[in-house]
Amino acid sequence: MGLGDTSGSKTLGILTILGLGALLISSVLAGSDKPLFSGLGRAPARRRRSKTSPAARKYINKKIEILVHEEGYPQKQAVAVAYSMARKRGYKVPKRPRRKKK
Repeated sequence: MGLGDTSGSKTLGILTILGLGALLISSVLAGSDKPLFSGLGRAPARRRRSKTSPAARKYINKKIEILVHEEGYPQKQAVAVAYSMARKRGYKVPKRPRRKKK
C-alpha cells in the first residue's frame, strides 16, 4: 500500500464520510420535500405577534438612531425616550413596564 493506492481502509473510510456529506448537501440543495433524517423533535415554535405597529417600529428606529448618533444619548436611554415619544404621538406601542410591588 503506497501513497497512490486508493484501496486502503483509511481512504475508503474517508471517501464514505465524504460521500455521506455530499449526499446531505445534494439533498439540501435539491430542496426535496422529504427530510433526510426524521426524528421525534419538537414542532417549530409559533412566532409571537408584535405589540408594536409597523409604522411605530419605523418611527422608533429612526428616533433611536437620531438620539444615539446625533444627540449622544446612551442606547438604553435612547430606547426609553423613543418609546415615550411614540406613545405621545399616538402610535400603537405597548404600555410602559412597571415594577412589581413586594
